[in-house]
Amino acid sequence: MIWIGTELGMARGKTKQDIRPFLNPRIRESINCFYELRNGNICVGSVNGAYILKNDSIIARLDTSAGCNGKGVRAFYEDAAGKVWIGTYGSGLFCYDKNGFTSINGMKNCMLYEDVFCIVKDRYGFFYMSSNSGLWRVSEQDLNDFYQKKLSYLIPFHYTETSGFLNTEFNGGFQNNFVKVNDYFIFPTIEGMVKTIPEKPAYMQMQPTISSIRINDTLADKTQKSFERSTYSIQFDFECVNFATKNNAYFQHKLIGETNYEWSTPQKQTSVYLKMLPPGKYTFQVRAIDGFNDRNPRVTSYSFEILPYIHETLWFKVLAAIALIALIVAFAMLRIRSNRKKIEQKEYYKRKISEVELNAIQAQLNPHFIFNCMNTIKYFILEKDFANANEGLNKLARLIRNSMENSEKLFIPIRQEMTFMINYIELEKMRLGKQLEYSITVAPDIDPGTLIPHLFIQPYIENAIKHGIAHLENKQGLLRIDIIQDAESIICTVEDNGIGRAASGKLSAGLSHVSKGTRLTLEKSMLLKQYYNYNCSIRITDLYTETQESSGTQVTITMSKKYQKPSQK
Repeated sequence: MIWIGTELGMARGKTKQDIRPFLNPRIRESINCFYELRNGNICVGSVNGAYILKNDSIIARLDTSAGCNGKGVRAFYEDAAGKVWIGTYGSGLFCYDKNGFTSINGMKNCMLYEDVFCIVKDRYGFFYMSSNSGLWRVSEQDLNDFYQKKLSYLIPFHYTETSGFLNTEFNGGFQNNFVKVNDYFIFPTIEGMVKTIPEKPAYMQMQPTISSIRINDTLADKTQKSFERSTYSIQFDFECVNFATKNNAYFQHKLIGETNYEWSTPQKQTSVYLKMLPPGKYTFQVRAIDGFNDRNPRVTSYSFEILPYIHETLWFKVLAAIALIALIVAFAMLRIRSNRKKIEQKEYYKRKISEVELNAIQAQLNPHFIFNCMNTIKYFILEKDFANANEGLNKLARLIRNSMENSEKLFIPIRQEMTFMINYIELEKMRLGKQLEYSITVAPDIDPGTLIPHLFIQPYIENAIKHGIAHLENKQGLLRIDIIQDAESIICTVEDNGIGRAASGKLSAGLSHVSKGTRLTLEKSMLLKQYYNYNCSIRITDLYTETQESSGTQVTITMSKKYQKPSQK
């Protein structure tokens, strides 16, 4: 099968006459490379990541959402264990293993370069990877141990101008851009080709040495082991002479003592600057690691002590602590008595302020609700439908009586709230007639005496009717209210098949409509959380048909079964 990558996708065919676009338009992006796995699946590298194909279907998409950033995938390599190593331009190396996708460069202490133009394995078990900054070589065993977190760092060998390259910028390459001839490789660069003959590196364990110590920026005797408290800086300079440039040596350091830190990120710098260490005993350690990724590198240590001031000694601190505790106890006894009254008074006023705010919101909800009901009755009077106007007044009277009875109650039993809602919906149904049908379902396992916030559901019923169902044309409006419970909450769902919020907004001069009742309900929920430690949430969902036409609105109100009223001290 012939596979061809283009800037607008890919094509394939058994002969050049049979070549046709493939998986178009699902894949319409620049294709860089192809790779066939042992099981026959095809890996496709593109400017936006990678695809894995099986039987002409996409079974995996590895893109920015999976962490594959950069400028595209350039190379693949399947190892003996079935892991797929993926080289990218700008994001380094990735591993695709049993449907898991991991950035190797994103792992801590990985020193691989960010460009991987090709991946090829030599007969010594090393991967070669070309880049815009020379040729990198890393042991497959070290790479796997690092990936499996058996090795805490990964250092590759690095071949540059010192290895004979005229230019370290390798051709970006596509389709694993290299040629293998017998036991050597040929890689392209922007200044000719590089012939690389793999050799088995000669291992030599490195031993770093501390070359100098500077105290307060002044060279000190390395035999000195204690320093005055006035020491504001200690600089350690170190080196390691038994390594080749291609071995790509890095250093790690750590400090053990009063101030601790673990092994640092591998670094090329050969000095460490410690500043303003507190008094105590310390041990500074440094080790060197290179492309061999030694599991037990040699460590060079230097122990020293920062002497304390007199007032920092233990005996002085004990005496000072005893005197201070005596003063604090005496002072605290006086302050506690004074502060206790101030705190109680402050908390009392805070509770009163919250209670006044809740009552104010409740007072606004009641007249707002009654005003909307009277508009319905006004409609019957204007239409000279006096029979319905009279019946509406009777219903309104019942609603007002119910509202006055519960005007000072923030929580009422769910059975009373249901009666309240039914009376309101019936009043609206008198105006809309057959245009409005409704159903209210309460789960049988809900205790009718369960308390819920008063006038918390009604504003959303009002919105469903007035801004959704009332504007329907040639369609019967359906309002459904379902109330269920779980272990902690009462969950009320108000769903309508009205025109939806977007269309309602257009009818309101192009602005999204947020009713006063809804706004007051949101404010009330915040204050209930603050004053009663009462948890409630409101989620509004726009409903759509399969053809993405608006089919109404769903409001889900979750109310806790319990609330905690603070004491009234």
